[in-house]
Amino acid sequence: MNRKYANLIVVGGPVAVGKSTLVASLGHPYVDELMEGNVVQEEILKGTYSGKRVSPEVVQLFFAKRREQIWKKSAFKDELHILDRSIFETEIFARTNFSKERYELFAEYVDETIKFILEEYGYPKKYIVLTCSWEVFKERIFTRNRKVEVDSFKANEEFWKVHIESYERIMRRIFDKYDVDASFINTDSMNQEEVKAAADKILREANIIQ
Repeated sequence: MNRKYANLIVVGGPVAVGKSTLVASLGHPYVDELMEGNVVQEEILKGTYSGKRVSPEVVQLFFAKRREQIWKKSAFKDELHILDRSIFETEIFARTNFSKERYELFAEYVDETIKFILEEYGYPKKYIVLTCSWEVFKERIFTRNRKVEVDSFKANEEFWKVHIESYERIMRRIFDKYDVDASFINTDSMNQEEVKAAADKILREANIIQ
């Protein structure tokens, strides 16, 4: 059976690894999962960082649906599109936030959604995941100095530590499960130009760009 491919690639990874910078530099139309000016989204993000008002389940369901919609809208575009994160990364955020019972239910929902997307809309041509170490992550969070992240860092430190240190391991398992063609770039000792060069090399070797 021939595999169906969506006309898209994905750049994934945790916060503060340079995803958005890389996506914007690759020279193709791209879609950010965050919607500028969306009131519901803004309240959800405020609640996420403050630990108040919004349950983890609401947050992850919101982004799961948003990522599903983005995949559907981008899959059959004439020009290659780049997604800034995707539904494949939804599980990893839920894993460190949900109770065991709720995580299992949510993971089942995400699994069924991913299977549907792959069958109906196709696999990504390539999935690139940027990673970094815990020490580098802390440095970058404070260097980029986004108020909501800095102000809430101490309260969320344990979550971030587990999240960063397990990201690559869990994503490799997810890619193996769905047989997705993925590559990882450790950005610890790289500047933005070096990360782009590494990504370009991956995409050229996959015959996605010239």
